[in-house]
Amino acid sequence: MKTGLCSVTFRGLDVPQVAQLASQAGLQAIEWGGDIHVPPGDERRASFARDTCDERGLKCPSYGSYFVLGETDERQIAPTLATAKALGADVIRVWAGPKGKGSTAYNDDDFERLAQATRRFAQAAGDSGLVVATEFHRGRFADNSDAVLKLIDRVRHPALRTYWQWECAIPVGQAKAQIAALRPHIAHLHVFNWTADGTRLPLSDARSDWLALLSELGEGKDGMTAYLEFIPQDDQDQLDEETKTLAAIAMSSSDQYALRNQQK
Repeated sequence: MKTGLCSVTFRGLDVPQVAQLASQAGLQAIEWGGDIHVPPGDERRASFARDTCDERGLKCPSYGSYFVLGETDERQIAPTLATAKALGADVIRVWAGPKGKGSTAYNDDDFERLAQATRRFAQAAGDSGLVVATEFHRGRFADNSDAVLKLIDRVRHPALRTYWQWECAIPVGQAKAQIAALRPHIAHLHVFNWTADGTRLPLSDARSDWLALLSELGEGKDGMTAYLEFIPQDDQDQLDEETKTLAAIAMSSSDQYALRNQQK
């Protein structure tokens, strides 16, 4: 498993500054966001971000596009794919439906429209040799594992995957069950530690919990990147410590998984 940084963690910095921070902290990858750093359709900026990462030994496994399935004009699919290609990314992250509309708010017609929009994007992505992955997030359709699996089952396209992140307000056992259900479909992870009211805490405070969660991924995590998304107070000085914690969790989770297999 690689360790990485979501560029949205430092929206106020430019591309070279974000890459410098990630490299100095010892991270291996950056997910560039389409909101500020690499807008969809701007292949020049995407190529610049890729070149900047290459110079610092960083990878760009995925593109955080902010494309909203069923809402964003589908004429933006092609520019979004081209931007991901220019970045050298294999995965495009998208939102599953509009903000504020969770899975329980969807009737059958709503769901079918979302599924058709998802299929069209997945088909275009697959034709370009890319994968599209829905953001796992409250307040959208993909707000729980059952909803994600329902969408994947309805779309039935090999280019459709999902992200996963821990909504820290839910118990670790419930989060582990989500991972177990979604394991074959998870592309990458967003990692952070915050309370139910949104207070950001050091990742080290949840080290044992995140270790248990990453251990649940099994062998599949070898192709994933765990991206730091939020850090306390957006403080650049905290990045080194957060990175050390994440790297230690990723390594220990591999050791735990190997040990479990030996004991079987």
